[in-house]
Amino acid sequence: MTDLGKRFRADCDDFTGTCIGSYTTREGRDGLVLQMDNARVVHVYGRNRLTEIEAQPAGEWMPIDTAPKDGSRFDAWSVNKERHADVKWSARKNCFLEWAVGDFDTCEWVRVQYSLTHWMPVPQPPASTEG
Repeated sequence: MTDLGKRFRADCDDFTGTCIGSYTTREGRDGLVLQMDNARVVHVYGRNRLTEIEAQPAGEWMPIDTAPKDGSRFDAWSVNKERHADVKWSARKNCFLEWAVGDFDTCEWVRVQYSLTHWMPVPQPPASTEG
């Protein structure tokens, strides 16, 4: 469950503005619990949503209207035929945001400028750090 928990770090970012420090995930009675190092529980992911995410086919583009709306990150495709990495839905801003380099080498969440048409889950990292 640790790898799956890492996929939900976007929810931590959305909750606190910036996720500085460490966080842990653990199996709770109601689902996966994402908890910051200061012992504050950020979010509990219900078992139905976890099963739905785990069942998504890896590497297949899906219509954007089926994209997650829970703050988890995904890759997206826009009408101008560009791939956008690390996109998430922001309920507070009611739009899709992407992680981008801003002025003076800062990074921030910015509104996606083009209409998105498709999405896919972020691929899992390599099993080995060698090579």
